[in-house]
Amino acid sequence: NIRRAAEVARLLNDAGLIAICSFLSPYADDRVRARETVGAESFVEVYLSAPVEVCSERKPEVYERARSGEISHFSGVTAPYEPPETPDLELGTHELSVEECVERIVAALGDAAALD
Repeated sequence: NIRRAAEVARLLNDAGLIAICSFLSPYADDRVRARETVGAESFVEVYLSAPVEVCSERKPEVYERARSGEISHFSGVTAPYEPPETPDLELGTHELSVEECVERIVAALGDAAALD
C-alpha cells in the first residue's frame, strides 16, 4: 500500500497538486522508498506520535483484540513499529489539539514550498 500511495502521490505532484497521504507505515525502509519514489524535494514526512498507552486508551476495544491475538500483526503491539528517526515534522497527538496539528502541517508545507 505504501508503494502504491507513493506512486499516486508522485503522479499528483507531477500534475502540480499536493498529495496528503495518511498511513500507518511501521517500517523505516518503506518510508525511505516512499520518499525516493515521490522525490525528496516534494516529500514531507509528518510523524503523528503518541505513546501506545494513549493509543490504547483511545481505542481500547481494538488494542484489547490485538493483545488477545484476535488481531494479528498489529503494529506496536504484536508486530514491530520503527518510529521515524528524523521526520520533517513530529506532532505529539497526545499533547496537541487537532487544530494545532493542522496549523503546524500547513506551516511545514508552506516552508517546504518556499524552498522551491
